[in-house]
Amino acid sequence: MKYTLLILFFIVTNTIGQSNLDIEVFIDPDTGKPFSGYFEIVDDNGVVVFFSEYYKGIKQGMEKTFYKNGVLKSVGKYSNGLLDSDLTKYYEDGSVKSISHFYNGVKDGHFMIVDPNGDITYMKYESGVLTNN
Repeated sequence: MKYTLLILFFIVTNTIGQSNLDIEVFIDPDTGKPFSGYFEIVDDNGVVVFFSEYYKGIKQGMEKTFYKNGVLKSVGKYSNGLLDSDLTKYYEDGSVKSISHFYNGVKDGHFMIVDPNGDITYMKYESGVLTNN
């Protein structure tokens, strides 16, 4: 985990002028240049707890987070550094916790939240604004 913390130290936040959102630029600590490729964080027990794809330092593609037991916690897809897909979150038992949609980093579309008892709440966002629930 010491290596992981060192790498995370080199993540620099820059504003890239898309919307009013900050986009993280991941700098490779070995080269000093924006990182391209797959990046994962592995805990002391060898369990992957974070995975993301980068292109020229910007998140581009899948990002997944995992609980310490290895169960998938969340999955979403990034485009040009912004969440631009369905974001699905899971409870530690693997059941769906929520499904939400983002467009260019902004909540947009239908959201579904499942509470621990299985009750479902639906909401709808348009350009980041809640329009009904």
